[in-house]
Amino acid sequence: MRYKLTLNKITGILLSFPFVMAGGVSADGQQAEQIAVQRIAVFRSIHADKLAEYKQLKSSLAEENEIADLLLGLQKTARKNKLTILRFTPKKALPQDFINSKTVEVEVETNFSNLEDFFSEITKLQKIVSIDGFRITQRGLQTTDKTLDAQFLLTVYYGANNSFEGKISPTLKPVEEQKELETRITNLDATIETIKRLRAAQDAPSAVMEALRERIVMSPGLYLETVEQIGEQITIKGNSPDETIVTQFGRSMEFSGGLFSNLNIETQRQKLMRQNKVFEVVNFTVRCQYNPQKAVSTSSK
Repeated sequence: MRYKLTLNKITGILLSFPFVMAGGVSADGQQAEQIAVQRIAVFRSIHADKLAEYKQLKSSLAEENEIADLLLGLQKTARKNKLTILRFTPKKALPQDFINSKTVEVEVETNFSNLEDFFSEITKLQKIVSIDGFRITQRGLQTTDKTLDAQFLLTVYYGANNSFEGKISPTLKPVEEQKELETRITNLDATIETIKRLRAAQDAPSAVMEALRERIVMSPGLYLETVEQIGEQITIKGNSPDETIVTQFGRSMEFSGGLFSNLNIETQRQKLMRQNKVFEVVNFTVRCQYNPQKAVSTSSK
């Protein structure tokens, strides 16, 4: 079983070891060297375990020379799922700490079922690819295969040349090596947690589509106009002839395993004229916090 230690915990463990300077002598340079020699084996062991975990997780990141083929494959997947691509614009890659990414702005025409299938395909990829900043809008003029427009950011993540993967210089003094190992362990922890977070969030857009589909089926007469995700918030707008159905739809989103939280529902009645008849609808806006790490998509199982 792999253990998780922070540097504070490591320091506490090391300070509890009986070999840490008995006698209460004040630490000078020589004494610090002796302590570092005794501690260094522990830091090396922890670093080796963290590095092994990172290398295992790194396999879910693309190589930089794979990006072009991966993006081409995503376009093919979109077309296979009957998405008409209107825009597929790669943005300039920005250097980041420990993990790099390439983002593409995507705009498509399709229907709900086909978009859900495409999002589902993303969850099955071996490499981490995220969908973020999505906006889904019902089209005014619809056909069977084109009932909505969708825009989203598609991001592929790939490994960076990280210093913590290189060999440690054998010429370093024990105190210097300990500081180097501490830095590497901190950076490894941050990178490992980032990869895990990205992998967990990969299911989220597909889970959102599943959750909406299930709730629409249970809410007869409910019509969604837009679904928009910006950062940690999702906003859903639509209408229904029955306010009870709107309330039921909003409350049902609370039971999402944490994917949606902090829900707020606003409603407004509106009278419309169709075929010389006046009828009333309830326009609604649902706002909620979006927690992609809580996603549980059946499509990825």
